[in-house]
Amino acid sequence: KNGYGLDLGAIYHVNRYFNFGFVAQDLVSDYDGEGTEVTRRLSPSIAAFPIPGLVVAADLIGEDNLQDPKLRLGAEYWIGVKEEDDLGSSISGIRIKENTTWTDIFSSTQAGVRCGLNDGAFTGGFGVRFKMLEVNYAFQVAKEDYQNDNHLYSLIFRF
Repeated sequence: KNGYGLDLGAIYHVNRYFNFGFVAQDLVSDYDGEGTEVTRRLSPSIAAFPIPGLVVAADLIGEDNLQDPKLRLGAEYWIGVKEEDDLGSSISGIRIKENTTWTDIFSSTQAGVRCGLNDGAFTGGFGVRFKMLEVNYAFQVAKEDYQNDNHLYSLIFRF
């Protein structure tokens, strides 16, 4: 079956220490081709950057006008982050050249750890990132007995 969905998000950079965000998921959607209504999800969030490399974030997720909201809290710390570094908690400063070399891709090595709570379920993980490449692993404990614990892997290539 085919489906579609429209999600919108916005972020407001208050200053170098705080960001506010908002996401609206499934504003318009149809996942089975028969017009079945999908529950809309709204999520306001905040992120704080108290020291270079550390991010502390929280968001609420609620369906249809934030009914029965669920809280997600988390923190991550990246070793190797400097004030003037290209990476850090944001990728806005990355400069890609037309003839990028492997040395450029693997420069600015950083290692990170993260942990959090997703509506009371523990999450944790680690990652390694370079200027243009990032590899991450995360683990999430199942909140309900009928669910399985999750192992998540990601590979990010910035260009």
